[in-house]
Amino acid sequence: MIFSTNSSVPEAHHVNMAVCSSAPSTIYAAYQVGKDGEEYYIMIGTSKDGGETWDKGRVVVRGGGSMWDPVLYCSGEGKLSLFFGLGEVGGGRGGDLLVIRSEDGGVGWGERVLVMAQGEGVLGGGVLSFSNMLVSVSGNLLLPIQSPSSSTSTSAASLIVSTDQGETWSLLPSLSPWNITTSPASEILDPAIFSGGGSSGCSVYFRSVSGYAWSALTTDPTCLTGWSEAVERLDLPNPDARVSVADGPAGGVFLSGNFGGGGEELGGIGIDKSVDGGARWARWEGDIGQGVENVTGTSAALVLTPDERKKGNSIYRVIVAYEQPGGIDCRQFSYNVVGDVEDIWNAEMFFVGVGLSTLFVCILAFLLHLNHKLFSPRKSDLESLQEPLNDRNDRETINDQTIVRGGTVVTAFGRRGTVRDLRVAADGGLGFS
Repeated sequence: MIFSTNSSVPEAHHVNMAVCSSAPSTIYAAYQVGKDGEEYYIMIGTSKDGGETWDKGRVVVRGGGSMWDPVLYCSGEGKLSLFFGLGEVGGGRGGDLLVIRSEDGGVGWGERVLVMAQGEGVLGGGVLSFSNMLVSVSGNLLLPIQSPSSSTSTSAASLIVSTDQGETWSLLPSLSPWNITTSPASEILDPAIFSGGGSSGCSVYFRSVSGYAWSALTTDPTCLTGWSEAVERLDLPNPDARVSVADGPAGGVFLSGNFGGGGEELGGIGIDKSVDGGARWARWEGDIGQGVENVTGTSAALVLTPDERKKGNSIYRVIVAYEQPGGIDCRQFSYNVVGDVEDIWNAEMFFVGVGLSTLFVCILAFLLHLNHKLFSPRKSDLESLQEPLNDRNDRETINDQTIVRGGTVVTAFGRRGTVRDLRVAADGGLGFS
């Protein structure tokens, strides 16, 4: 448990996490606490063991109004920046955008520095709030911001950029704000950015009450120009719940969020994975422990960090923090860059040998069995196991594994010992049956 609420602090929301590459087992979590209608303020908790245990947390900024939407960023060993919105007590989310900095891993913090005043720029002239991601691309820092709708303006989102490592910030001049004006039901909020996942450019994802997430992208390697309009992603159900995205190793991208049941119906928080920069997603982890009956929050935060307990550099921790009744909790999973780990969930492997000798198959099976459970179905088995790619909610708890043999690509999805979906392509993966 990252933070437990109590009678004096009955609410905890909008968790955000950061990790410094110099200390991969030290995880920082920032969250806003308080009580609806009263003052909100920001606390930070720290884990020294990769998210397994957490300290009790400490107040790092309070007073002068209500504080919203903390965003943590580590720029070097022990160098943390905490971004947040400051508004009126009892008012709505957001206000002016500010930052405070620490040079000692969050023990001491400097004075508040104004990043952008509410009403500044082209976001409808209303209050501003941060989203839950910050990325560094080509030496520049990019941070999503938004302005919720009001009686006089529609919602809008944009990016602010710093070319001097966070000393000064400005709206990205080449970007027209993202907004949806055709229908109030299509309002998009809480942009989350990631930098390509091994592909050139960046993508931004939004929550929405339309029932699905929205996204925009650019193929510009600097991510400063060429941004597209936002489009609805029918492959990502979203019940108006903010998502979190993180670049993983070897070009993988991970996305966590409450995938729900469509509309505003909340479900469990899960994790999706993409190996093509977000063009396609598959469920990597299903429900983390939340159901419709006990979900009180909609935010999730996600970080990936090397697992120092494991030998080599191919094992990563995937850590997800989320709201639940009684506070903010987190869970962690293992991810093996070269194949799934025998840990909480496994993706089972299926091989189709094309022109391989019996001896080679036996040797291959023996070597792979050291780390994986091996399934070698007959052609008839493959045909019988193929299922249409149905609704994503029919495919909870999905892990994916792709194997290439003799020009044939076999992609299997499923739990340990269970096949949920199997797709086969004989064209190098250009098309799947």
